[in-house]
Amino acid sequence: MDYIFAYGSLLNHYSRTHYSGINANPVLATIHGWSRSWCAAYPDEGATYAGAIVDHGAELDGILIATEVDQGLLEREREYRFTQLSLDRLNYDERELTVSSTDRIFICETVDPKRPSQQLPLPQSYVDTCLVGCFELNGLDGIARFIDQTTAWECVWLNDRDSHIYPRSSRISTFRAKQIDDLLEQKGVLKNRISIT
Repeated sequence: MDYIFAYGSLLNHYSRTHYSGINANPVLATIHGWSRSWCAAYPDEGATYAGAIVDHGAELDGILIATEVDQGLLEREREYRFTQLSLDRLNYDERELTVSSTDRIFICETVDPKRPSQQLPLPQSYVDTCLVGCFELNGLDGIARFIDQTTAWECVWLNDRDSHIYPRSSRISTFRAKQIDDLLEQKGVLKNRISIT
């Protein structure tokens, strides 16, 4: 069995089921020695998304999902390298998931980290998709931990809530969008944002 440690848009139920057909139940997990940053450039989509990089002092929350690493998933995650993880780096509830020694767990590692730029900005629709997923999994605390565990917030953002450029985005209500904006404001990650429309 193959598993993916998901830490970005695959946290979102709608995004992973509707666009990738991944219907397995997610299991909350934390990986040690990795961190998340806005650093995965997708030139063909004109955007930059979340990426994972080795960071020995860090820990990263996400989910484990059972899925076949097939052509569809490889295409979705085409700007990443599928790096196999060892079980001793992971914490998860073993009552919810049994991983055998023959199973493989992968993380999508960013090969060439780059900050969002005017040419490849961070789309608000992508941020929303990730944070709605965090809320689904762990409420407002999940959103707060995602914000705290993510670097490179001081970057170029694209306000595309009204016309999503992220092709695997999820729906977001006005109420949830305000909650997200309020938390981002409280965490102070918006003060150095460069916004473009």
